[in-house]
Amino acid sequence: MIIWYLFPILMGASIASQSAINSRLTRYTLSPFLSSAFSFFVGLVFLLCLLLINREVPFIAFNELTSLPWWVWIGGFTAAFALTVNVLLFPILGSMQTSVLPILGQLLMGVIIDQFGLFYLSQNILNTRKLLGLMILFIGTLMATGVLAKSDRRNLPTKETKFKFWWQMLGIFAGILIAIQSATNAYLGREIGSPLQASFISFNIAFLVTVFICFITKVKFQTAIDTFKKAKGEEWVFTGGILGGSFVLVSSWLVPLIGTGNVIVISLFGQLVASTVIQQIGLFRSEVKKVKVGQLIGLLLMLIGIIIIRLK
Repeated sequence: MIIWYLFPILMGASIASQSAINSRLTRYTLSPFLSSAFSFFVGLVFLLCLLLINREVPFIAFNELTSLPWWVWIGGFTAAFALTVNVLLFPILGSMQTSVLPILGQLLMGVIIDQFGLFYLSQNILNTRKLLGLMILFIGTLMATGVLAKSDRRNLPTKETKFKFWWQMLGIFAGILIAIQSATNAYLGREIGSPLQASFISFNIAFLVTVFICFITKVKFQTAIDTFKKAKGEEWVFTGGILGGSFVLVSSWLVPLIGTGNVIVISLFGQLVASTVIQQIGLFRSEVKKVKVGQLIGLLLMLIGIIIIRLK
């Protein structure tokens, strides 16, 4: 059914929205780590409800746990880092770059994983078509981010302007970690026979990691309580975790129906469009940053590059 192809667009839009919502939440928590912890906790509860509705056991047996490779658990750590980076980047780079840069990192790492068959996934050798797609993707990224960086320089504090390049590299690195998370979760889901259960385990690890970081950075428990009081009237700032959990759910449902490649390409398209709209009109009370023609051309080139890379 053609309506199935609309769901990946909503999935991509949910990821772009999650970054904006979590960034707004940080206005109240005053800590990106606490915002991430809130997001993972809400997503954890959401996934637990889905598991119970589906009559699945949330956790796996200890002997099955110890039989799996050690790296299968790093998905939770990479998720915690990537989400926190998105929270940090959003007010500095804006919605578009916060979405665009991780996409570049995600696809670059995806090609590397395919090339060498990492994490016991099927090997897919780099060819001329993929190389062409990567070149177009890179040019599109330069256009989408370079024009924005130039136009926004006068609006950024001196320190942020000086180190903006390194913030952008951090965004690409976050995308690399997202690709690793997807690969390790895919392996874990296949081994235990439940992508939903694998996602629940990954969210558990990510939540514990962010709580631990909150502890070592001396974020007070009272701050979490006060956040609920401060956010009165904007309770939607706590929905980021539901969006993240919904992405996992819809993805596991759609892949068998329309294929992994279609889900990836269409959801990335939705993410690019949604991030552009969020930045253009300042959705979720984010800062309005007008989109330039050069940026739109860059986004179009990125989409073309993505389609070429994922084309079968």
